[in-house]
Amino acid sequence: MRLGIALLALAALAACKKSNPPPEPASPAPSSAVPARSAAAPQPAASGKLDPAQLDKYIAYEKALLGTLPKRFDEYRQTLAEAKKDPGSGVQASAALAQANALTKAIDEDKARLQKDSGLSAEALQSWDSLTSQVVELSQMNVNGPLAKMAAAAHARVAQLPPEKRDAAEKQLEAVDEQLKKQQALTDQRAEFGDAAVNAALARKTELTDLHAQRMALLKQMTAAGDAAR
Repeated sequence: MRLGIALLALAALAACKKSNPPPEPASPAPSSAVPARSAAAPQPAASGKLDPAQLDKYIAYEKALLGTLPKRFDEYRQTLAEAKKDPGSGVQASAALAQANALTKAIDEDKARLQKDSGLSAEALQSWDSLTSQVVELSQMNVNGPLAKMAAAAHARVAQLPPEKRDAAEKQLEAVDEQLKKQQALTDQRAEFGDAAVNAALARKTELTDLHAQRMALLKQMTAAGDAAR
């Protein structure tokens, strides 16, 4: 009975084409500062496929953007701290709101300038955001993540079943294995963005994983700053 439930759970997880991390808590920090980039929310490419030659430009843009944000967040945290010193002062609150709006505008201007410098359209940047996030998150989920561990455990348990029960369980596992192989091969991503773009992202996966981790860390800092100001 327990094995059957485990197989059903594994099949349900494997059926998800993209990972779906829990949403970040709401924060009063500028909403446009670090757009949440998740494999759960892909942005389609304007032409249907991505040009792999754009990847260098995308990575340069991402590094430049991540380089500007820590300073902006420090300024924002200082603004929140000042507002918190005298929460009963309407003048203080208005000034803090004005400063926060100014920072949001500055971040938007940074992004617009960096996008122009990159030579990429907003649609291309969104598509590369989506593809690179999917490559990183699906790799983490399937290679050493919960799906890979659950599949290995399920195979071990099925191997210990008596022959009369093993056949049915193995058929269930075959369907799960097929879906996992599809995820590991990035079949859906190849159909959406093109083989060349996916292969280019895989070739730079280590670098993209580091950038993804930096972005997630900044999102956490943004949330923490907002929580501290409450």
